[in-house]
Amino acid sequence: MRRGGCPLVALLAIALLATGCGHVSVSVGSREGGEPTTTPGTPPSPASASQTEAVIPGAARRDLAAVVDRHRGEDVVIALVPVGGNEPELIGDDAGLVAWSTIKVPLALAAVRAEAVLPANTVNQAISASDNDAAMRLWRSLGEPAQAGRAVEEVLRDAGDERTQVQAEQTRAGYSPFGQTVWRVGDQARFVAGLPCLPAATKVTRPMGEVVDGQRWGLGLVDGSRYKGGWGPTAKGYVVRQLGLVPTGDGGRLAVAMAARTAGHPEGTAIMDELTRALAPHLDETAGGSCG
Repeated sequence: MRRGGCPLVALLAIALLATGCGHVSVSVGSREGGEPTTTPGTPPSPASASQTEAVIPGAARRDLAAVVDRHRGEDVVIALVPVGGNEPELIGDDAGLVAWSTIKVPLALAAVRAEAVLPANTVNQAISASDNDAAMRLWRSLGEPAQAGRAVEEVLRDAGDERTQVQAEQTRAGYSPFGQTVWRVGDQARFVAGLPCLPAATKVTRPMGEVVDGQRWGLGLVDGSRYKGGWGPTAKGYVVRQLGLVPTGDGGRLAVAMAARTAGHPEGTAIMDELTRALAPHLDETAGGSCG
């Protein structure tokens, strides 16, 4: 399930279009580094980009739509919204796929909020290495399953996802209950757009920038991105998905969520790479958002 890569190439848009090199590093020229600062209890502020206009340039939408079109029948979808915004631009059919390990992001923040007593680095292991045992420790620290589910839902609501209901009971032997949560890509993008603006969010977003080798596909191709992937089999195909934050040329950040249901893990991560390569050359011209 882990995939190798080619040497990193920065800044050259032509490298994004090259075939045969699976991993390309993209730098966004004028981005500002560092984590945003927020005041505890302060809700997400409006994004710098107007939500009455397209989130991304028309050329970016066309390039992303071309990727979706090339993979008809694989439920490829991507949603984008500036940090602080709540109206994602959606490309593809948002079929509503299971979350798999992407749900570990709000789960980790729920445990941080609860000030759960956990072994050191549990949050980092659950996020940066997608460690399932660490994630289960986070889940159990929140109480009984129903209580844990509500705690994660509270994080989702506070970040802007008003719809998703966390699966609290195990529905599939051998898999976590929370990983089987149905999480629409549009709702996931809303959550990611609000995530950096929540109190203590840096304890989760920081390990999203320290993802281990073998999981740095998709948004991991963009320098300065913070992201989390999820993958696993379903009755109708293998689901691969990813959420994250990428820097934009105006110094803001763009929330991205994307998913595909295809033949297997290599095919799914290849589609995530393809979507990222279609988006990355346009990030300098994309209006991002911030928390205030």
